Amino acid sequence: MAKPIPGPFELERALQGQSPALAAKDAVHKLARSGMADAKERLARLVRDEGPVDTRRRAALGLSLIANARTALLELLDVGEPSILAAVLLSLARVGTAEDAATIRTLARRLTGPLAEQGRFAELLLAHRLGLGLDIVPPIQTPPEREVPVRTSAITSGQPQEAMTAWTRFVANAHLGFEPDKRRCMLIHCARRSILLIPSLELANQIGQRLLAARMIVGATAAYEREAAAWHHDLWILSTPASGGVELQAWTQGGLACYTGSGRVTGEQLAFEVRTTASTRLALARISGRLTKDSLTIEGTVGDRAPSDSPAPVLRRRPE
Repeated sequence: MAKPIPGPFELERALQGQSPALAAKDAVHKLARSGMADAKERLARLVRDEGPVDTRRRAALGLSLIANARTALLELLDVGEPSILAAVLLSLARVGTAEDAATIRTLARRLTGPLAEQGRFAELLLAHRLGLGLDIVPPIQTPPEREVPVRTSAITSGQPQEAMTAWTRFVANAHLGFEPDKRRCMLIHCARRSILLIPSLELANQIGQRLLAARMIVGATAAYEREAAAWHHDLWILSTPASGGVELQAWTQGGLACYTGSGRVTGEQLAFEVRTTASTRLALARISGRLTKDSLTIEGTVGDRAPSDSPAPVLRRRPE
């Protein structure tokens, strides 16, 4: 079972880095999910404090879990530290309105390197949450990896009861941007990893009409964290209308495109295929599936990359 939220005194000590039992970074996430009346104000103060940058970033990201946090985030857009500004933009994308698109775009241009990519992704996420057009927020191209795997194994589906058990332990690290459909949740085993797929409830009916009408967040994935004994939000799955169907992209919470592909819409059914992108060093996966109003089915393969002389970069599960 997931560990309980600590009491106010223990939580405050941890937030100040004075608890041997709970790290400040973990205390921030627990505060964001605590439901405490002053959680929003305390997180906002942490963002502005001159404490560790890591803790301040987590506090900014944690604000997206709290209702009515948009105003607090808008008031934090003047933070000077670029990495913290990027975190504020990501949270604003999760809870903001269409009016915030121009603000996110302007501030994202002040960032450089990977932080600039996070800023661009924040704008893209907002566009899919709210169904904003390509004329308002341009797409980000994510070409697939062309490398051929040296060996492959099949992606297999877990039992329905496994998916339901995983769902009961699912913890959102951010506002998902859609209503999850636990009825069609599915667990897949991909090499040595298990992944929980969570479709949007909005696609429980009128699948074709909704997908072809506008951009949207069609679902998310979750990964299991053994220490916390819980499943945590890992990727967002974004859909964009295209000729004859939709374009699909799966992004980390920090704005790294992991999978890309397309889908064909036929009546009340979406048939899709996605592959690992060229911008990651993830295992080479080719995943196909079918989404209907009643079910989600997945199949595919995952393969190893050819040995390289240079070490592969580490993909972090979420922005830390």
